[in-house]
Amino acid sequence: MIPARRVLSAVLLVAALAACSSNPAGTARASAKASVDTGGPGAGVTAPPNVSLPAGVGQVQVPGDVDPWALSALDYDGQSGTRYGYWCPPGGTPRTIWGTDLYTHDSSVCTAGVHAGAITLQTGGFVVIEMRAGADSYAGTARNGIDSQPYGPWGGSYVIVRF
Repeated sequence: MIPARRVLSAVLLVAALAACSSNPAGTARASAKASVDTGGPGAGVTAPPNVSLPAGVGQVQVPGDVDPWALSALDYDGQSGTRYGYWCPPGGTPRTIWGTDLYTHDSSVCTAGVHAGAITLQTGGFVVIEMRAGADSYAGTARNGIDSQPYGPWGGSYVIVRF
């Protein structure tokens, strides 16, 4: 059985894609597949030039018209143990997350970074995640001004890595 939140997400995505395809100016985007540059911060990412990620961490590249706070780790499903760095600009808008310490891989990475205490909404910063296998359950908690939601079994996860 498909969880209700996944069905709703799929319905909303289809509606958003339909709206985008009818927009001749192309000013809206329902989703974007981020690319990864394993050489550190690069073109396409607005980030402080003096920040470097730990060796072996792939920098997620975000197109300029996509809100980094909306990105999850769904693109990295099945890559347990792999690390990725996300730039979360200052003044972010929190998004939905499921879990505490171990987050479902469809949770907003930047919001999970705030929840875990790695960054703040006001200052932003880099959030490094490590992909993990799915879990039987995810606990919901309130931390650092962010409420995470509980959830049952899910197929992919990530943790926030301090660096």
